Amino acid sequence: MATNGNPLAFPTGQDYQSSRSDEFQQLEARPYRSKKRRPYDSWQAFDYCFVRRLTGVLQPGATTAEDVASTKCTFLSVPPVKKRRSLGENGDQAKQDPGIGSKLAGLQRVHKLAKQHTEAASISDSSERLRTTVIPGRTFLYTGASSDQDVYLLRHLPFRGKSAFGTANWTVWKALAREFGPAYFTSYPDHLLDAREGAYELDHVKNLVEPNHSVLLSIYYSHFHPSLPILEDLIAFEELLSANKIPASLLAAVYCAALDFQPGVDVALKQELRELVFLGVTYEARTPSLRTVQANLIYLQIAPMLVREPNHPGYWPLTSQLVAVSQEIGLHANPEAWDLSSAERKSRRILWWTVYMQDKWFVIANTQDNQFDLTHLADTDFTNDVGGLNEGHLSSVVAFISLTKLSVVLASVLDNFYTVKDSADRLSAEQALQRASKCQAQLTTWYTENAQIWEQPGSVINSVPAIPQHRTLANAS
Repeated sequence: MATNGNPLAFPTGQDYQSSRSDEFQQLEARPYRSKKRRPYDSWQAFDYCFVRRLTGVLQPGATTAEDVASTKCTFLSVPPVKKRRSLGENGDQAKQDPGIGSKLAGLQRVHKLAKQHTEAASISDSSERLRTTVIPGRTFLYTGASSDQDVYLLRHLPFRGKSAFGTANWTVWKALAREFGPAYFTSYPDHLLDAREGAYELDHVKNLVEPNHSVLLSIYYSHFHPSLPILEDLIAFEELLSANKIPASLLAAVYCAALDFQPGVDVALKQELRELVFLGVTYEARTPSLRTVQANLIYLQIAPMLVREPNHPGYWPLTSQLVAVSQEIGLHANPEAWDLSSAERKSRRILWWTVYMQDKWFVIANTQDNQFDLTHLADTDFTNDVGGLNEGHLSSVVAFISLTKLSVVLASVLDNFYTVKDSADRLSAEQALQRASKCQAQLTTWYTENAQIWEQPGSVINSVPAIPQHRTLANAS
């Protein structure tokens, strides 16, 4: 551009502005378009294709379904999900360098724990949606009236309209929210309850009986289940098994029961399955569930392989464990008003009465009893063969005997106020006062007899007179 006839002269600012204004006048202004309405909104609101959406934006004429639909799409429904590289892909490198293998194993353990925590974090939504206490990887423990986590304190937690409160590691779930006689469960991840994960795998149990898996299930449901109807029907059981919601201990127990009706079965297979069930219900006592009770009940109905005693040695301790596990998950409490699914409420009722039958019939068969016929402990119960007792242990013995007598008073309090039928909130004021006066009289008697021991143990216990015929080992010699 020349200025003042001189081709070498530089343009002035005025000349520059004039030339730019001429260029702007030649441009057409972009037509106004509202941000609330995009070109592709008119033809498909949920088109996941990025190419088609871009076509509708960049090409002004492509604003109809016919114009945009002709654009080739890289996928048909939704964007493909990116997959992370599996830790096993580095297996060759791990073989060359042992350090890498240990690191990969550590990463796998961390990944497994992270997955468990992620699944456990949804416990609140799961319990509300499913209304069940049978969730793989978690344990629900029933909170009784005398629990360390008192139900009348738990009801003051900020549930905020939901049925669960807490974190993934500790969740309080209210199954029955009412002023009197509420029902609460505390839930924990299994890996926080000293559980031994991986004691045996479900696939391992299946492989032991293949290819007779379906046959054994049919035998169990045709011969065993009608007499002990504590499981779902066959179709529901197979669906749960396919979804990995049946523990290996229960599946092994089902196989054991069915093998008794199958002639010509290898004895070693029976023995291995029985050991798996026994180990399973023992470990699962730390993380009990309805499945644990079912596996234990089925196992207790199976006759021993080598009958040495008529009372089935070891079955009574398992029965006692069964009763304790059932109470820990709340089977002894009436679930009819609880916020549980109808199927679980029915299952809980069936299981508790089955446990009750197991307990009572084993009592009469083995002459066991939950009562006792012993007098209170005395000093002489702790003497040696020559009637002597170490003077340094005398104070501890006296305190121990006193504590056993106090436990009798505590038993009276529990029987009167902390049973599922006779809880304090179900008694009238007159009944509560009458029972309380009885317990108070027992406590007063105990305190009168043992006040000196517990008020000043340091000075009083040392002054307790020696027991009759007391001799040390040195004097006896």
